[in-house]
Amino acid sequence: MRARRGRGAVATVMGGLRAVGKGGGVMGVVGVRESMAVTRAEGARTPLPGKVVPVLTFGAFQATTYGLQVVGEVTLAECAQYLAGLTMLERTVHWCIGDLLLEMEARFGEEYAQVVEVTGYSEKTLRNDAWVCRRIPPSRRREGVSFAVHAEVAGMEPRHQQALLQRAEDEDFTRVQMKAARQAAQSAEEPNAERLEMRVLLIELLDRLEVLMQKTQNEAARRLLRMARSLLEDYAGRMGTDGD
Repeated sequence: MRARRGRGAVATVMGGLRAVGKGGGVMGVVGVRESMAVTRAEGARTPLPGKVVPVLTFGAFQATTYGLQVVGEVTLAECAQYLAGLTMLERTVHWCIGDLLLEMEARFGEEYAQVVEVTGYSEKTLRNDAWVCRRIPPSRRREGVSFAVHAEVAGMEPRHQQALLQRAEDEDFTRVQMKAARQAAQSAEEPNAERLEMRVLLIELLDRLEVLMQKTQNEAARRLLRMARSLLEDYAGRMGTDGD
């Protein structure tokens, strides 16, 4: 996996971030070649409001916190390349945040906590990103498996992580499917396809009930939802699955 090159002292690769020191190569605009030639059309369009996002602004592609504006002439191939870069950013952002938090902690100690609020993410999300990155080093990460799926096995021993992540890559697991497979593995049993599907459905139902309980303001409805959740948790427990 090759690092993108640009300016600065960090480099992103698929599945994480690494520091490369002063003067080293780094990420340019994610997925967009620096050599991309753009011919600007005469006359500027009204710029979008919001703050400019430097890492996503390159050539004709002008990104702000409100969206993207294409200024001037571009080819379909250039648009496709930029689009691919955006999707790569979406897949890698939490790996990069977690890796950078660990790097900042190692270099600056407790001082790093003073700047993390610029991310806009909650403290819980940032702690989770760092924890997952600490628990699953780049050597065990799978490019075709999402960060959320990796997070489901972060608390397991390395050998179990390896086995389940391989399975997730082979079978294209969703987060819910990985959660069910993890719970089955922790119960020291290998479920058949029908049993695994039932686990997935139970987890989804419990998650939906939790959301409904948080949204409803009617106390009678909340009591009914709590009763339904209790029954499902009891059934899940008999199957060897917790309701977390």
